[in-house]
Amino acid sequence: MKGEKGYFTTEEVAEKTGISKNTLYKYMNAGILKAAKVAAHWRIYENDLNEFLRKGTKQFRDTLLRDTEQAIKDMETYRGRLDDKFIDKEIERLNEIKRQLTE
Repeated sequence: MKGEKGYFTTEEVAEKTGISKNTLYKYMNAGILKAAKVAAHWRIYENDLNEFLRKGTKQFRDTLLRDTEQAIKDMETYRGRLDDKFIDKEIERLNEIKRQLTE
């Protein structure tokens, strides 16, 4: 993301990312999102925001991929107990999600 001033306010980051201000404050206080407090206002510098978004996106994708792989394994355990056509359809759907995540 590119900011005209070299930094963003929490309001601007919330608007641009869809992350609530409360969640941003939690991330900043936990050190997950680097930010500087200037007087009573938080400033999130461009490089820090881009790094946060890059790492966060990769972490989210990796977590979703891991969960999808586990869901496929879980569905396999239901073979013979549930309709195999249903199982096949769900596994096909999960494999499509997995494929999209690994592209």
